[in-house]
Amino acid sequence: MEILGIIFTIRDLIILVAGAITGLIVAIIVISFWLKKERTLVKNLKRPIMIINSAQQDMKFEAGLLRNSGFFSIPDDPSNDLRNLDDIKRYCLLILAYSKETAIFNSAIQAARNSKVPVIIYAKQGEILPDGKDMDLIRGYYLAEIANSPLRLINLIFSILSIYKIK
Repeated sequence: MEILGIIFTIRDLIILVAGAITGLIVAIIVISFWLKKERTLVKNLKRPIMIINSAQQDMKFEAGLLRNSGFFSIPDDPSNDLRNLDDIKRYCLLILAYSKETAIFNSAIQAARNSKVPVIIYAKQGEILPDGKDMDLIRGYYLAEIANSPLRLINLIFSILSIYKIK
């Protein structure tokens, strides 16, 4: 009888140690994934964000909102001067106010695509037609996303900057 008690105690001890080791391994995997994501976010938050206006939409409010959050670097005021796109590689993200002015929109998307810079198109709900040329251009660039409100814009910025390693 005493031998059975010792066997059950040894078996329970083995189960306890195996469970602790498994838990430790899972915790290390989860923490390493989290740390990798946070390092990417911190590195990307140090880089500036470029904002391009459109003729119909001024992005001063959104730029101020992002600056006031204390997380994002917005060194330049929003403008619709396409010469700013010549220096897009030093930015981690392009926020582009949508308008049907295809010259600005097409040039900005093309510059971002050439430099592999993620783009968030800031448009009013329903403004971009689902079967239009502009939507095809957006869908054709894998680092493009659409935001319709300031909260969605901030959400997308954090999402992109935390997972995409910007070179």
